[in-house]
Amino acid sequence: MAIKTGGGFLNEINVTPFVDVMLVLLIIFMVTAPLMTQGVEVDLPTTRTVRNLPQDSEHLVLTVRKDGRIFLDEYQVSMDELEDHLKRLVAGQKKQLFLRADKEVP
Repeated sequence: MAIKTGGGFLNEINVTPFVDVMLVLLIIFMVTAPLMTQGVEVDLPTTRTVRNLPQDSEHLVLTVRKDGRIFLDEYQVSMDELEDHLKRLVAGQKKQLFLRADKEVP
């Protein structure tokens, strides 16, 4: 047993308040971390996957290949011409447009 004599200073660091503060910070981060990963809410369009694409003339199939070429049905079109072709072919006819793309297309 050591007997303390006099009114000198204590040489040891008291780590109890430090541990208390660290535990409180850990709890705060554990509670707020899942809330920070949510991101921005976006309404995505609904789609449906079709196994066999229609071959009739009442529907259009837009094909995008992995090399960047775009085909509307079996005809190759450039990106600049695509909007004009779609407006001309779809306007007022209520056709459905099916998208077929390679899985490596960015």
